[in-house]
Amino acid sequence: MDCPPQRQPVYISLSLDGVKKVERVAPPSGFRDDGPVTVYNKYILASGPHHVVVKMSDTGNPNAIDYVFDGTIQLASGKVTVIDFD
Repeated sequence: MDCPPQRQPVYISLSLDGVKKVERVAPPSGFRDDGPVTVYNKYILASGPHHVVVKMSDTGNPNAIDYVFDGTIQLASGKVTVIDFD
């Protein structure tokens, strides 16, 4: 059985307060395309509640969403908030 080490590219969509900010397909890192996928975006937002929707697919099909976060986060003044998925 042949099991290639490559990972599928990851589709990522991010919406903040109902506005789509990111929609992209990110390739895996590594010499053999078997490493992690990293996407970095920076937004300066007012403190307070913000509605966040993150959708991800790691199957190679952006129409088949595998993971969803849809919720409200509370941002504090002078603090950094990071969204991480493992």
